[in-house]
Amino acid sequence: MSVVFCDLVDSVSISRQLDPEDLRDMIRDYRQACSDIVRRFGGTTAQFQGDGIVVYFGYPIAYEDAAQRAVQAALEIVAAVCAMAPQVDQRLGVRLAVRAAVHTGLAVIGE
Repeated sequence: MSVVFCDLVDSVSISRQLDPEDLRDMIRDYRQACSDIVRRFGGTTAQFQGDGIVVYFGYPIAYEDAAQRAVQAALEIVAAVCAMAPQVDQRLGVRLAVRAAVHTGLAVIGE
């Protein structure tokens, strides 16, 4: 099983700079981009917490290449946020960046 965690860099500072509706829209777009990428690689979104996202690869559907899928998804999330950043900077005046972490290991999961 592999777990991916992504969150926006300096999100507390960004949240102080933006109007609440603009922040909501930016987070919504970020979450949608993440969700689309996760789904494409067969991952399962475990939870969103603010600007953080936790994703499972290899659970509930086991894949022999779960680690590879997780890394590819994380890299694509970083690329997607990099692609969004210039528009966000121009529209809202904030620098958008994301960090991603991947952990892989054996897991036994049951009810």
